[in-house]
Amino acid sequence: MAILDDDDSWDLNYLESIRNKMAECAEAAAIFAYLKRSECPKISAFTKDDLTIKRFLYGDPGIQGSNMCFRMDVLLAINGFDEQLASCTDRDLMIRFLKAFGNERIAIIEKKLVNYFSHEDTVTNNYEKKEKGLDAFYRKHIRLFDAETLEESLRRAERLFKYPNSEEIRHLFHLSKRHIAVGIAVHNNKSTVRRCLNSVLRQKNLKRSLSVVIADDNSTDDWMEEIYDLLPDERVQIVHLTNNNVVETRNNINYFIKKNISNVSIIGRLDADDEYADEYVLSKIEEILDRENPDLILAGNYLRQEGRIIERKNIANRRFGEDPPEVLMHPIDLETYPRRAAYEHFSRVAWPFYSITFDADVTRVYGFAHARGLSFYLTMVWLVTRACNRVPALCQDIRDGVLWQLDGRDPSFADLKKGAECFHIVTLPMEDEAEPFVLHAARASAAQDCFLDLSKEGRDLLFISCVPWVRLTALTNERTPDPEDCIPRIAWGRWEERDGRKILGLSLEVNHRTVDGLHIGRFARALEEEIEKLEI
Repeated sequence: MAILDDDDSWDLNYLESIRNKMAECAEAAAIFAYLKRSECPKISAFTKDDLTIKRFLYGDPGIQGSNMCFRMDVLLAINGFDEQLASCTDRDLMIRFLKAFGNERIAIIEKKLVNYFSHEDTVTNNYEKKEKGLDAFYRKHIRLFDAETLEESLRRAERLFKYPNSEEIRHLFHLSKRHIAVGIAVHNNKSTVRRCLNSVLRQKNLKRSLSVVIADDNSTDDWMEEIYDLLPDERVQIVHLTNNNVVETRNNINYFIKKNISNVSIIGRLDADDEYADEYVLSKIEEILDRENPDLILAGNYLRQEGRIIERKNIANRRFGEDPPEVLMHPIDLETYPRRAAYEHFSRVAWPFYSITFDADVTRVYGFAHARGLSFYLTMVWLVTRACNRVPALCQDIRDGVLWQLDGRDPSFADLKKGAECFHIVTLPMEDEAEPFVLHAARASAAQDCFLDLSKEGRDLLFISCVPWVRLTALTNERTPDPEDCIPRIAWGRWEERDGRKILGLSLEVNHRTVDGLHIGRFARALEEEIEKLEI
């Protein structure tokens, strides 16, 4: 595969020279000829020693798209050009090529056969586009830089392209020197390793650099073929062992990380037939690490059997050796599910979400809270959660196409501290009694020093908010367009006096795949009944 940009040109014997070099060097993975830049008086000559990852991190030693020629299987193996880069695509491609194949299989034609033209419309002279490309390039490869190479590269970018973001990249470089390392022990895990590795590589919102060490313990099932396209990822390293012992292999992973990856903050272990439950597992662990500075972090897990998550959820706690917690969820059999037709109909709808606003008489709530010196808002949080948990349809969830019945939901509510300009979100377990819950919720809200504690987030929540400055007659919620999102959103505004009663407008937003108007009516009735139970 020979590449020619539409504003460059080849000498007439270029392809013939490539063909002859292929015959001469049958094992070559790539062939490069010299080029002449229009703005430079000299030919851009280079040797194999010039074609190193460090050299391409700094700049371009004379390789552009138009003097590249790769074996097709090699180009496919490194996934071609990165379409997300606004510039620096040639340097990025060469870095990935050198990581995969080194420079021993490079053949060089020591003649000028390519003419490279630079003009005002090229990316090189478009500083705004070049800035975006350099930003993405540095962020993508920051872990490959050493301090000296980074400084040389940034000075070059400032000189040639007036690059303005050097300080941000230096800060990123400093952060990149801290790592989270995840070890995966593999032995004949061809059927599950892709799911496992993908769940690690897709982690989001990380402050530290991620390194993944896969230790293959004498596998015979060609598992690497299943993740062939993921292996060029610079975060992944593979170690081949012959232990035939998973415990020894796990220890070898730890030794490898200690020896080869500097400044590791924490090591995580993931078996090759397991996976992280969502894309924020490691960022949640980072928050706990930074907040508590623990020596060990234990996380809970879901159990998967025969491709499905079973009903028991293992919750990590300090009481080792005790019986597992009670069942918190169970799958719903669609064959006997009375709403199957509606569920399947709304599963085909692109946006199955809708909301209904209705009035509730909260006179008794106000009296109950006022008499005990409790927050009216937090008392309502407890009441709506109680009402929600009385309606099974509001406690259903969809995970990977499977419908589940939860035992209940916990409240996750927005709150605003006195004098603050921004709210925060508090999540805590539901309790059986109103007054203890309200007191615990108030203390939790006052003590929270972050916008959102991701370690407490999950799919078994009820999202609650309040806009106490206006009377609420309708509301829409922000959300990611995930048709499996079944978390109800409930909000209310300012209550108003009507004939001596305090009337509050409430909005409930739900997923029509699991909740109909009938169920919202049951929720409204359950809320009325919970309010009536309050002792004034």
